[in-house]
Amino acid sequence: MVKNVDEYLALLRKELAGSDAAVIQDALADAEEHLRMALAQAVSGNPNTPQGEAFSAIADRYGSPQEVATAYRQMESRLPTGLGGPQMRGASHSSHGSLSTC
Repeated sequence: MVKNVDEYLALLRKELAGSDAAVIQDALADAEEHLRMALAQAVSGNPNTPQGEAFSAIADRYGSPQEVATAYRQMESRLPTGLGGPQMRGASHSSHGSLSTC
């Protein structure tokens, strides 16, 4: 069981290893923003609830790091060439070594 936002983010980063850097950055930023905001609201709405307990419920609703990583990998695989999809990693440049313009 994940106990806090930082631990969740570390696990999510590990699950996304090998994915496009922009996808990893987006997933981590989205997760951090959502989890921290939801935790702040939960704690302010019920100050007697321990943060760990509140976080556990929030993380369950958001999805496990494995589930979130799977969803972001699926999105990554659907990105068209030129938007950071997997095709970009193996893209070749023109014979002059620069990117061609469209």
